[in-house]
Amino acid sequence: FARLQDLSRATLTIVGDGGCRRELEQLVEQLDLAGSVTFTGAVSDVTAPLREADVFVSTSVSEGMSNALLEAMSFGLVPLVSLVSGVADVVQDGRSGLLFAPDDLDAFVSRLEGVMTMSPDARRALGLKARATVEERFGIDQIALRHVALYKDLLTHTH
Repeated sequence: FARLQDLSRATLTIVGDGGCRRELEQLVEQLDLAGSVTFTGAVSDVTAPLREADVFVSTSVSEGMSNALLEAMSFGLVPLVSLVSGVADVVQDGRSGLLFAPDDLDAFVSRLEGVMTMSPDARRALGLKARATVEERFGIDQIALRHVALYKDLLTHTH
């Protein structure tokens, strides 16, 4: 975030809490980003932070298809996520979000710059594709249909 060329237009909201929060808060202070970065701490309902966001970012090196990613996509946010296990099953690079290698900081910064310089209409279109992906593949109706098919298949093969 600190490497962005134009920080005047950018804000970062870190939602949640964890063991590295104190370290992140210190880093924000060291980099003089306190006016641009907000820590929400743990929240029981992510609706408000997601409604206020333009982009969902996950730089995880291990957490792939997370509930947080699916929730953000369901809100029509552009997902900018590291390509780790399961992510490619949800996000198609350039079509329903943006991907980068988890160990490539330069690629991440480039992708973040790119999404921030998109026109609002282009960002909205990419976010809507993300939302459609979640609705089509991971909506409650689709999950229920897959469960019913699985149960039918299991019943067929056990008798």
